[in-house]
Amino acid sequence: PITPTRIVAFGDALVDVGQTGRVDANNANTAYRFTVNQDRVGTTLANTGNTFIEAVASNFGFGSVSYALDNLTAGRLPSSGAYSYGEFGALVSGAAGTKDARGCIKDTASATTAYCAYNLQAQIDLFLAKGTPTSNDLFVISIGTGDIMATGIQGTTTTPYEGFDDLRTLLGGTLTTAQINARMQTAADALAAQVKRLTDAGAKYVLVVGPPNVGRSPWATTTGNATLF
Repeated sequence: PITPTRIVAFGDALVDVGQTGRVDANNANTAYRFTVNQDRVGTTLANTGNTFIEAVASNFGFGSVSYALDNLTAGRLPSSGAYSYGEFGALVSGAAGTKDARGCIKDTASATTAYCAYNLQAQIDLFLAKGTPTSNDLFVISIGTGDIMATGIQGTTTTPYEGFDDLRTLLGGTLTTAQINARMQTAADALAAQVKRLTDAGAKYVLVVGPPNVGRSPWATTTGNATLF
């Protein structure tokens, strides 16, 4: 069985361990942690449980997972340890600074400048620009949920809650069924291409985690379009 000396994750919220200077919709610094275990610390609820990538890393004996760009040494990731480039809102495709699954988020510097999550393509760009895979690296990719949600929002013609139509506009407006199907096929093909970039560069172990059935989420039910999602 594989015993990796390094784990490198790319993707979306399931592998998001927090970024320096992240901002939320209220222009406040935020570290997102998407876990199933929510504990109370004093009077505040806090997600103190393991994220998905932390659970994977723990199974291989790694004590923690840190944000990759905060841990570069001489411009490169260390040769051992567990790191993640993942960001909430990431899509499969898109260079740095391009649209994400949330239509991007306003940053603290300007009311007109938006912070966009690094998409999978951009995350792998960052990694390959600074180094190459080794035969004992385990790469974990979690991606696709944002593509489904963003495309589904564009395919929902109602306004199920306040702000929904604004988000749809930020994402590019309404899509037809044919456009939705084409968009999903493009995203699937692009995911395969990104995995191939890693294997062509020498990656031996790549674990790809597909999106859950978004149509079964309470949020999809709220939109009235669970079948589409």
